[in-house]
Amino acid sequence: MIIINKISHIHYAYFPHSKLAEVELESLLINHLKYIIHKGFSLIELVISLGIVSVLIMVAEPQYNNYVAKAQVIEAVNIITGARVAVIEHKATHGRWPTIQELTQIYPLVSNIYAKTKYIQELYNSSDNGINGKYSISVVFKTENISSLIAGNELHFSTSFNSSGSNWVCESEIRQDALPSSCIGI
Repeated sequence: MIIINKISHIHYAYFPHSKLAEVELESLLINHLKYIIHKGFSLIELVISLGIVSVLIMVAEPQYNNYVAKAQVIEAVNIITGARVAVIEHKATHGRWPTIQELTQIYPLVSNIYAKTKYIQELYNSSDNGINGKYSISVVFKTENISSLIAGNELHFSTSFNSSGSNWVCESEIRQDALPSSCIGI
């Protein structure tokens, strides 16, 4: 009220005969002070906004987990994709599938796999070395500091080599929605 009295006295000094202008000025100041004093949110506004945010989190969190798992699986897919070319070249040149030691020599990224990846625990291969034998490159994911959707699971790329070439198949225990499209479409 002190502010209103000071302003109204100043206003009255310039306009001594305008009592109506003084009342309007006081009304404006009171409304302005009410606006300044009411700076917070009501409880219902906070509860509604909290509800909206929780629904958004409930919808977004599973999708976020899928994207994290896909990104971690893509690391393994990229390493195996490069190794696949080296495996087919070795089979065409030597007439047999490479061992894991030979694979590390012809595709050096595989030899550094234990030290350089955050998500891959082990890489191994298997083959039956028949004329149309099957060959498989497999990755075992770590169990710690990794998405729970892929922790401890394996990702296998297998192929068979025949006169028409090779066809790679991606197989895994990982849920389909956590696999990247590059693995699903192979």
